[in-house]
Amino acid sequence: MPTPERVGDLIRYVTGLRLVEALEEFYHPDSTMQENMAAPRIGRAVSIARQKRNAALAADVLELRAASCLIDGDRVAIEWHAEWRMPDGTQQRIEEVALQVWKGDRIIRERFFYDPRPLGAWIAFA
Repeated sequence: MPTPERVGDLIRYVTGLRLVEALEEFYHPDSTMQENMAAPRIGRAVSIARQKRNAALAADVLELRAASCLIDGDRVAIEWHAEWRMPDGTQQRIEEVALQVWKGDRIIRERFFYDPRPLGAWIAFA
C-alpha cells in the first residue's frame, strides 16, 4: 500500500517531467497501463518505450500538474491536467483521471480516462 509521501513523490517526478524515471521508480515490472477502452499495455518496458516515443512528438510541455489526488488503501486516483505545444505550433490539452492499483510501493495496474479527441493523431495509443 502506498504512503501519501510515496504518491507525492510520483507526482513530483511526473510534474518535473521525469516521466521515464517515474515509470522505472514507481511501476512494477509486470504492470499494465490502459488508455480508456484500448487494450492494456503489459509490462513496464512497453510503457517506457511508448513514453519515449510520445515525448519526442511534443515541442514543449506547457502544463503538467496533478489537480487532485485521492488515496484509499492500495488504490489511488489522480486528476491530471496536461497541455503541449506541438511542432506545428498547435496546442493540445487533456484532463484525465488515472486510476491506479498499487502492490506494495509500486503501481501494478493503471487505467486512464479522458477524451482523446483533443490529441488527434499526436499520441500513439498502442
